[in-house]
Amino acid sequence: MAPQGQPAAPQGRAAQEVKIEHVMLPSGLDMAYRRVGHGKVPIVLVHGYSLSSAEWTKVLPLLPAERYTAYAVDLRGFGDSGKPEDGNDFAHLVADLAEFMDAMHLGRAVMIGHSMGGALLQDFVLAHPQRVCALVLSDAFARNEPPLGISDAVRKRIDGYGGIDANRRVFEATIPRYFDAANLTSTDAQIFLADALKASDPALKGLLAEEYTILNIPAERYREITVPTLIVVGAHDGFVPLKQVMALTDAIPGVRLTAVIPRAGHTPMWEQPQSWAETVRNFLEAVLPGR
Repeated sequence: MAPQGQPAAPQGRAAQEVKIEHVMLPSGLDMAYRRVGHGKVPIVLVHGYSLSSAEWTKVLPLLPAERYTAYAVDLRGFGDSGKPEDGNDFAHLVADLAEFMDAMHLGRAVMIGHSMGGALLQDFVLAHPQRVCALVLSDAFARNEPPLGISDAVRKRIDGYGGIDANRRVFEATIPRYFDAANLTSTDAQIFLADALKASDPALKGLLAEEYTILNIPAERYREITVPTLIVVGAHDGFVPLKQVMALTDAIPGVRLTAVIPRAGHTPMWEQPQSWAETVRNFLEAVLPGR
C-alpha cells in the first residue's frame, strides 16, 4: 500500500526536514521519494544525472501546497532508492515512473524533469501521453538530436567510477560545472557531492553511457507531443547549448513558453529557486486554469 500523504512543508523549512518516503514497485524496486503539498494537481519531479530528489528541495516549498501535491522521486540507482545491478537504462526508468504513478494512484500528472530527467521525460510522454497533463523540461538535452557519442573525456569519466574514493575524485572535478561560477559556494559543492556519492556505480556508468549513445527519437514522433510544455534553461548552462534548447522548442507542438533563468547555470532550481519556481507556477496557472 502506498504511504499516506504528508502535510505541506512550510516555506523556509530546511531541505533535510522534507521526509523521505518509500514505496515498493511491482518490479521489486524500492523507490524513494519526497512528498510536499495536498492539492488536487499532482506533480512528479525527476532529477538529473548523479543527483536525487534532494535537488528539488529549494523549490518544493514554493509550489502552492493547496493547489499541488508534488512527488520528487529518486530514480533507481540514485539517492535513497534501490540500487539494482541491472536495468540502468532509459527503458527501465520510464517503466519505473509509470509504476510509481500507479502506486501513488496518479492517473495524470504534471511531469517536470531536469537534465537527464528531462531527457527521460521525452521518452515517457511519448510512451504514456495519456498520463501527462503538462510537461516541464529544465536544462534537458533534446532527444530528437543525434547522440553525441562517447568522447575521450566521457569515457574517462565512465572508467573513473569505482567506489567512494574514485567517485569522489570524479565528482570533485565535475560538480562545479553544474553551477554558474558566480553562484558556486563550498557548501553547495559539498551538498551535491554528498548526494552524488549515494549513486551506485552501475547507475553512474550505465546511464552516462546511455545519455551519450541512445538512439535519437525520430523527429516526426515529436509532433505527437501536444501536451502544454515549458522549456527552461539557465542562462549560463555549461552542459546544454542553445542548439539543444531550440531543437526542443521547434520540434514540440505543445511548447507554450521557452524561458531563460538569469544568473543560473545547469541547476537553476537550486541556484535561482525563486525565479525558477515563479516561471513554473505562472506556466501551470496559464495551462491548467481551474484545476
